[in-house]
Amino acid sequence: MQFSSFMILAFKCLLIAIVIVIIVAFFYHNIQKHVLKRKSLNKRQSLKYILLSIYLIIVFIATLFSRESSSYGVSLQLLSSYRYAWNNFSVSEWRYIILNILMFVPIGFLVPLVYVKLRAFYKTTLFSLLFTLLIETSQLISHRGIFEADDILNNLVGGMIGYGLFTLLHYLYSHVIKTDKKPIWKIILAQLPLVLTILIFTSIFVVYDLQELGNLKENYNQIIDMSDVSISLLNKLDNKTTNDYVYIIHTFNQDECSEIVQTIFYNLNTEIDTIEEIEDGYVYTAINNQVITINKDGTFQYGTLSDKSSSHLTSSNIKSLLSRLGISLPEDLTFGYEDNMYSMFIDMESKGDYILNGTIEVQIINNQISYISYNVVSFDTYKEVEIISASEAYQMINDGYYITDYLNYVPREMDVKYLGIRYHEDTKGYYQPVYTFQVLEDNEVIGAIYIPAMA
Repeated sequence: MQFSSFMILAFKCLLIAIVIVIIVAFFYHNIQKHVLKRKSLNKRQSLKYILLSIYLIIVFIATLFSRESSSYGVSLQLLSSYRYAWNNFSVSEWRYIILNILMFVPIGFLVPLVYVKLRAFYKTTLFSLLFTLLIETSQLISHRGIFEADDILNNLVGGMIGYGLFTLLHYLYSHVIKTDKKPIWKIILAQLPLVLTILIFTSIFVVYDLQELGNLKENYNQIIDMSDVSISLLNKLDNKTTNDYVYIIHTFNQDECSEIVQTIFYNLNTEIDTIEEIEDGYVYTAINNQVITINKDGTFQYGTLSDKSSSHLTSSNIKSLLSRLGISLPEDLTFGYEDNMYSMFIDMESKGDYILNGTIEVQIINNQISYISYNVVSFDTYKEVEIISASEAYQMINDGYYITDYLNYVPREMDVKYLGIRYHEDTKGYYQPVYTFQVLEDNEVIGAIYIPAMA
């Protein structure tokens, strides 16, 4: 959820909670005064109860009634959401965790404020535990969320932080009005949850910032139960530990972009007239008004799509036409033709100290190229790294150390075919080696499993 969406939801929940509390307070006051003939609560007590009631209603609406009935289940693997946020290093995921903590800070503050008998750490913590269990159970029963151990942990931490803030403010207030107060060491001890939380999150972001490479979303978040799954390997695996490479996308400066465009224009018997810098690259216009838009990753577009029927040519004909423009292609290509367009696919093709990956779409009319969409990216070698063996990667699948994001489901009888190493982008823009396995059930492909290869 985006922060703006969260703020809109919070504002709506607040309005609804205020309306509910006003209605309940009106009936309560009249029943106390006219039916039971009792005095109502004083203004200070009423304000405390109102604040607590508004807070509890907001939490229930936000966690239950603001969601549609959809996925549900139980996740008792502690810290799995932290591993997911770390692997993806997503701002939204870290924000979700932090908001889950902050959501329960008010309960740790308001409960001891309203109920004097609950002004003890273990009592407030127990109340927070019971309340979060109520929410998680309600989500599970209503199919509006997952009963998750991490949510309970985060909510408890939030309640502890809230209690610490209450004890600190209550101590300062007691100091001002010179009433009895707790020993200072108890106040300091109550701040430990807040201090530890700040230290832990600060350490997470500092460690991430200091590490050389980013994190891979293909790393496991929680261990899959494989006790009832039968796995069969369809091909042999190497059990030797070897080295591979980490790559990074080559960024083209203006001189390199100009060289590419100049070559194409030269072969089209024209030359560069104007250059316009845009956000991610440059726009080159020739003296005959032909235009090439090139991005800083080396991808570019030339020409205009036509409604005319494209020529029917062989792959060698297309390669020859492209070579005339100075565009060379590797030998290992996959060709396709659809909707009046030729497509060429390059799958991590090695060119010495760099690799190519991407697609090229070409339209050819009367043996002339009318349109090119060159979406092939060049990856430079960044560093050599040690990787685990293919057998070790397969063993991780057997042990459940993988994610199911790329599977339709986990079958009871799983056939696994090793496809080799691919290179996936990490959270810092580097491309790390990843073992790729195809998963089949009854000879039908149902997805893939990726195991990060770096040792």
